[in-house]
Amino acid sequence: MIIPGIKVFADSIALEAESRRRALHDQVPSNIYLSKEYSQYGRQIGKSIGKLTPTTDSVKARASELIKALDGQDCPRPIACRLFADKMISIVKSRNTKDKTFGPLAFACGYVMLLVTNQVPDVMGYLLAEFHKVCMYTVPKHLHALNAQARNPDYYRLIGYQEEDEKPQSTESYLVNVVAYVKLYAAMIQMAGFALHKKYGSQFMKILDVISRRFIPALKELGVKVQAEAVSNLQNYLNDKVYLEEPEGQYLAQHLLSKVFMCEDQHRMATSAPVSSRE
Repeated sequence: MIIPGIKVFADSIALEAESRRRALHDQVPSNIYLSKEYSQYGRQIGKSIGKLTPTTDSVKARASELIKALDGQDCPRPIACRLFADKMISIVKSRNTKDKTFGPLAFACGYVMLLVTNQVPDVMGYLLAEFHKVCMYTVPKHLHALNAQARNPDYYRLIGYQEEDEKPQSTESYLVNVVAYVKLYAAMIQMAGFALHKKYGSQFMKILDVISRRFIPALKELGVKVQAEAVSNLQNYLNDKVYLEEPEGQYLAQHLLSKVFMCEDQHRMATSAPVSSRE
Protein backbone atom coordinates (compact mmCIF):
# COMPACT_ATOMS: atom_id res chain seq x y z
CA MET A 1 0.00 0.00 0.00
CA ILE A 2 1.86 3.10 -1.27
CA ILE A 3 0.36 6.58 -0.83
CA PRO A 4 2.52 9.61 -1.77
CA GLY A 5 3.50 11.64 1.29
CA ILE A 6 1.95 9.16 3.72
CA LYS A 7 3.66 6.41 5.70
CA VAL A 8 1.53 3.36 6.41
CA PHE A 9 2.07 1.55 9.70
CA ALA A 10 0.49 -1.91 9.38
CA ASP A 11 1.36 -5.56 8.97
CA SER A 12 1.14 -6.81 5.37
CA ILE A 13 -1.05 -9.74 6.40
CA ALA A 14 -3.50 -7.36 8.08
CA LEU A 15 -3.60 -5.19 4.96
CA GLU A 16 -4.27 -8.22 2.76
CA ALA A 17 -7.11 -9.31 5.03
CA GLU A 18 -8.56 -5.79 4.93
CA SER A 19 -8.36 -5.77 1.13
CA ARG A 20 -10.18 -9.12 0.83
CA ARG A 21 -12.92 -8.08 3.22
CA ARG A 22 -13.51 -4.71 1.60
CA ALA A 23 -13.57 -6.31 -1.87
CA LEU A 24 -16.26 -8.70 -0.63
CA HIS A 25 -18.15 -5.82 0.98
CA ASP A 26 -17.93 -3.66 -2.17
CA GLN A 27 -19.43 -6.38 -4.38
CA VAL A 28 -22.74 -5.07 -3.07
CA PRO A 29 -23.31 -1.54 -4.48
CA SER A 30 -23.37 1.21 -1.87
CA ASN A 31 -26.55 2.62 -3.46
CA ILE A 32 -28.45 -0.60 -2.78
CA TYR A 33 -30.63 1.48 -0.41
CA LEU A 34 -32.13 3.20 -3.46
CA SER A 35 -33.91 -0.02 -4.35
CA LYS A 36 -37.42 0.06 -2.90
CA GLU A 37 -37.35 -3.68 -2.19
CA TYR A 38 -34.00 -3.68 -0.41
CA SER A 39 -34.48 -0.36 1.37
CA GLN A 40 -37.54 -1.86 3.04
CA TYR A 41 -35.47 -4.88 4.05
CA GLY A 42 -32.77 -2.54 5.40
CA ARG A 43 -35.36 -0.68 7.46
CA GLN A 44 -36.53 -3.99 8.92
CA ILE A 45 -32.97 -4.83 10.03
CA GLY A 46 -32.44 -1.29 11.30
CA LYS A 47 -35.65 -1.44 13.32
CA SER A 48 -34.51 -4.61 15.11
CA ILE A 49 -31.10 -3.13 15.90
CA GLY A 50 -32.67 0.16 16.99
CA LYS A 51 -34.72 -1.67 19.64
CA LEU A 52 -31.62 -3.26 21.19
CA THR A 53 -31.02 -2.55 24.88
CA PRO A 54 -28.39 -4.05 27.23
CA THR A 55 -30.67 -6.68 28.73
CA THR A 56 -30.75 -10.44 28.31
CA ASP A 57 -34.24 -10.54 26.85
CA SER A 58 -33.50 -7.77 24.38
CA VAL A 59 -30.27 -9.37 23.14
CA LYS A 60 -31.94 -12.76 22.64
CA ALA A 61 -34.98 -11.24 20.92
CA ARG A 62 -33.00 -8.97 18.59
CA ALA A 63 -30.53 -11.72 17.67
CA SER A 64 -33.41 -14.10 16.89
CA GLU A 65 -35.10 -11.49 14.67
CA LEU A 66 -31.89 -10.72 12.81
CA ILE A 67 -30.94 -14.36 12.26
CA LYS A 68 -34.41 -15.02 10.87
CA ALA A 69 -34.13 -12.00 8.56
CA LEU A 70 -30.68 -13.00 7.28
CA ASP A 71 -31.67 -16.63 6.81
CA GLY A 72 -34.83 -15.76 4.89
CA GLN A 73 -35.41 -15.89 1.15
CA ASP A 74 -36.58 -12.28 0.84
CA CYS A 75 -33.12 -10.90 0.10
CA PRO A 76 -29.93 -12.31 -1.51
CA ARG A 77 -27.42 -13.28 1.21
CA PRO A 78 -24.63 -10.82 0.21
CA ILE A 79 -27.05 -7.88 0.22
CA ALA A 80 -28.56 -8.99 3.53
CA CYS A 81 -25.08 -9.29 5.09
CA ARG A 82 -24.03 -5.84 3.94
CA LEU A 83 -27.26 -4.24 5.14
CA PHE A 84 -26.84 -5.90 8.54
CA ALA A 85 -23.20 -4.77 8.85
CA ASP A 86 -24.03 -1.21 7.80
CA LYS A 87 -26.93 -0.93 10.23
CA MET A 88 -25.07 -2.53 13.13
CA ILE A 89 -21.98 -0.31 12.86
CA SER A 90 -24.09 2.82 12.28
CA ILE A 91 -25.43 2.46 15.82
CA VAL A 92 -22.45 4.67 16.74
CA LYS A 93 -24.10 7.53 14.83
CA SER A 94 -27.61 6.92 16.08
CA ARG A 95 -26.80 6.70 19.80
CA ASN A 96 -25.13 9.14 22.20
CA THR A 97 -21.71 7.52 22.49
CA LYS A 98 -20.63 10.00 25.19
CA ASP A 99 -23.35 8.74 27.51
CA LYS A 100 -22.26 6.24 30.16
CA THR A 101 -24.93 3.81 28.93
CA PHE A 102 -23.07 3.29 25.64
CA GLY A 103 -20.57 0.93 27.31
CA PRO A 104 -23.16 -1.72 28.27
CA LEU A 105 -24.92 -1.18 24.93
CA ALA A 106 -21.65 -1.84 23.09
CA PHE A 107 -21.35 -5.21 24.81
CA ALA A 108 -24.97 -5.99 23.97
CA CYS A 109 -24.15 -5.21 20.33
CA GLY A 110 -21.01 -7.33 20.57
CA TYR A 111 -22.99 -10.30 21.80
CA VAL A 112 -25.68 -9.87 19.16
CA MET A 113 -22.97 -9.84 16.49
CA LEU A 114 -21.54 -13.08 17.87
CA LEU A 115 -24.93 -14.79 18.09
CA VAL A 116 -25.77 -13.76 14.53
CA THR A 117 -22.40 -14.74 13.01
CA ASN A 118 -22.55 -18.07 14.82
CA GLN A 119 -25.68 -18.90 12.80
CA VAL A 120 -24.83 -16.91 9.66
CA PRO A 121 -21.00 -17.06 9.34
CA ASP A 122 -20.95 -15.08 6.07
CA VAL A 123 -21.85 -11.96 8.03
CA MET A 124 -18.47 -11.71 9.78
CA GLY A 125 -16.55 -10.68 6.65
CA TYR A 126 -19.00 -7.84 6.03
CA LEU A 127 -18.92 -6.72 9.66
CA LEU A 128 -15.12 -6.57 9.71
CA ALA A 129 -15.07 -4.75 6.36
CA GLU A 130 -17.47 -2.14 7.72
CA PHE A 131 -15.36 -1.75 10.86
CA HIS A 132 -12.24 -1.26 8.70
CA LYS A 133 -14.09 1.26 6.55
CA VAL A 134 -15.09 3.52 9.43
CA CYS A 135 -12.05 3.01 11.69
CA MET A 136 -8.61 2.05 10.38
CA TYR A 137 -7.46 1.06 13.87
CA THR A 138 -9.59 -2.09 13.65
CA VAL A 139 -7.32 -3.37 10.83
CA PRO A 140 -5.06 -2.33 12.66
CA LYS A 141 -3.19 0.36 10.73
CA HIS A 142 -2.13 3.98 11.05
CA LEU A 143 -1.54 6.53 8.29
CA HIS A 144 1.06 9.18 9.10
CA ALA A 145 1.31 12.32 6.95
CA LEU A 146 5.00 13.08 6.36
CA ASN A 147 4.48 16.79 5.68
CA ALA A 148 1.89 19.56 5.72
CA GLN A 149 1.18 19.16 2.01
CA ALA A 150 0.12 15.57 2.57
CA ARG A 151 -2.45 16.66 5.17
CA ASN A 152 -5.04 17.42 2.51
CA PRO A 153 -8.76 16.54 2.35
CA ASP A 154 -7.94 13.15 0.78
CA TYR A 155 -5.69 12.29 3.73
CA TYR A 156 -8.37 13.15 6.27
CA ARG A 157 -10.88 11.11 4.28
CA LEU A 158 -8.48 8.14 4.29
CA ILE A 159 -8.09 8.21 8.06
CA GLY A 160 -11.85 8.26 8.58
CA TYR A 161 -13.00 11.88 8.75
CA GLN A 162 -16.55 12.26 7.44
CA GLU A 163 -18.81 15.12 6.48
CA GLU A 164 -21.36 16.49 8.91
CA ASP A 165 -24.06 18.79 7.56
CA GLU A 166 -22.04 19.12 4.33
CA LYS A 167 -19.04 20.39 6.31
CA PRO A 168 -15.76 18.65 7.24
CA GLN A 169 -16.06 16.75 10.50
CA SER A 170 -14.41 18.41 13.50
CA THR A 171 -11.45 16.70 15.14
CA GLU A 172 -13.39 16.39 18.40
CA SER A 173 -16.28 14.64 16.64
CA TYR A 174 -13.85 12.41 14.75
CA LEU A 175 -12.11 11.29 17.95
CA VAL A 176 -15.44 10.62 19.68
CA ASN A 177 -16.40 8.35 16.78
CA VAL A 178 -13.03 6.57 16.77
CA VAL A 179 -13.36 5.79 20.48
CA ALA A 180 -16.91 4.51 19.97
CA TYR A 181 -15.98 2.30 17.00
CA VAL A 182 -13.01 0.83 18.85
CA LYS A 183 -15.19 0.24 21.91
CA LEU A 184 -17.78 -1.56 19.78
CA TYR A 185 -15.10 -3.64 18.04
CA ALA A 186 -13.37 -4.48 21.33
CA ALA A 187 -16.71 -5.50 22.85
CA MET A 188 -17.22 -8.07 20.10
CA ILE A 189 -13.69 -9.45 20.52
CA GLN A 190 -13.82 -9.54 24.32
CA MET A 191 -17.27 -11.13 24.39
CA ALA A 192 -16.00 -13.81 22.00
CA GLY A 193 -13.11 -14.85 24.25
CA PHE A 194 -15.25 -14.75 27.39
CA ALA A 195 -18.06 -16.70 25.73
CA LEU A 196 -15.75 -19.43 24.42
CA HIS A 197 -14.21 -19.96 27.85
CA LYS A 198 -17.58 -20.04 29.61
CA LYS A 199 -19.07 -22.51 27.18
CA TYR A 200 -16.17 -24.83 26.35
CA GLY A 201 -13.99 -24.59 29.46
CA SER A 202 -11.12 -27.10 29.29
CA GLN A 203 -11.43 -27.51 25.52
CA PHE A 204 -10.92 -23.79 25.04
CA MET A 205 -7.96 -23.87 27.43
CA LYS A 206 -6.34 -26.63 25.35
CA ILE A 207 -6.60 -24.43 22.26
CA LEU A 208 -5.00 -21.53 24.14
CA ASP A 209 -2.23 -23.87 25.30
CA VAL A 210 -1.45 -24.81 21.69
CA ILE A 211 -1.40 -21.13 20.75
CA SER A 212 0.96 -20.36 23.65
CA ARG A 213 3.37 -23.28 23.13
CA ARG A 214 3.46 -23.50 19.33
CA PHE A 215 1.84 -20.61 17.51
CA ILE A 216 3.45 -17.70 19.39
CA PRO A 217 7.00 -19.18 19.18
CA ALA A 218 6.44 -19.71 15.44
CA LEU A 219 5.40 -16.06 15.08
CA LYS A 220 8.49 -14.90 16.94
CA GLU A 221 10.71 -16.91 14.60
CA LEU A 222 9.39 -14.85 11.69
CA GLY A 223 11.10 -11.81 13.21
CA VAL A 224 10.44 -8.54 11.43
CA LYS A 225 7.77 -10.11 9.23
CA VAL A 226 5.40 -9.99 12.20
CA GLN A 227 4.77 -6.89 14.31
CA ALA A 228 6.28 -7.39 17.75
CA GLU A 229 3.40 -5.41 19.28
CA ALA A 230 0.81 -7.81 17.85
CA VAL A 231 2.66 -10.83 19.25
CA SER A 232 3.07 -9.05 22.59
CA ASN A 233 -0.65 -8.25 22.77
CA LEU A 234 -1.55 -11.88 22.11
CA GLN A 235 0.99 -13.04 24.70
CA ASN A 236 -0.40 -10.60 27.28
CA TYR A 237 -3.97 -11.73 26.52
CA LEU A 238 -2.94 -15.30 27.39
CA ASN A 239 -0.65 -14.49 30.32
CA ASP A 240 -3.11 -12.10 31.96
CA LYS A 241 -6.02 -14.51 31.31
CA VAL A 242 -8.19 -11.70 29.96
CA TYR A 243 -10.69 -14.29 28.73
CA LEU A 244 -11.59 -14.98 32.38
CA GLU A 245 -12.63 -11.37 32.95
CA GLU A 246 -16.29 -10.56 32.58
CA PRO A 247 -16.67 -7.70 30.09
CA GLU A 248 -17.72 -4.23 31.21
CA GLY A 249 -21.41 -5.06 30.89
CA GLN A 250 -20.84 -7.91 33.34
CA TYR A 251 -24.43 -8.37 34.48
CA LEU A 252 -25.50 -8.82 30.89
CA ALA A 253 -22.56 -11.11 30.15
CA GLN A 254 -23.13 -13.21 33.27
CA HIS A 255 -26.81 -13.66 32.48
CA LEU A 256 -26.23 -14.46 28.85
CA LEU A 257 -23.24 -16.72 29.15
CA SER A 258 -23.92 -18.71 32.31
CA LYS A 259 -27.71 -18.79 32.48
CA VAL A 260 -28.55 -19.02 28.79
CA PHE A 261 -25.91 -21.61 27.93
CA MET A 262 -26.85 -23.65 31.00
CA CYS A 263 -30.51 -23.61 29.97
CA GLU A 264 -29.58 -24.64 26.43
CA ASP A 265 -27.45 -27.53 27.72
CA GLN A 266 -30.19 -28.67 30.11
CA HIS A 267 -32.75 -28.53 27.30
CA ARG A 268 -30.47 -30.56 25.03
CA MET A 269 -29.92 -33.19 27.74
CA ALA A 270 -33.64 -33.39 28.48
CA THR A 271 -34.64 -33.83 24.84
CA SER A 272 -31.91 -36.37 24.10
CA ALA A 273 -32.32 -38.49 27.26
CA PRO A 274 -34.15 -41.81 26.80
CA VAL A 275 -37.64 -42.01 28.26
CA SER A 276 -37.76 -44.60 31.04
CA SER A 277 -40.45 -47.24 30.65
CA ARG A 278 -43.07 -47.70 33.29
CA GLU A 279 -43.42 -51.05 35.00
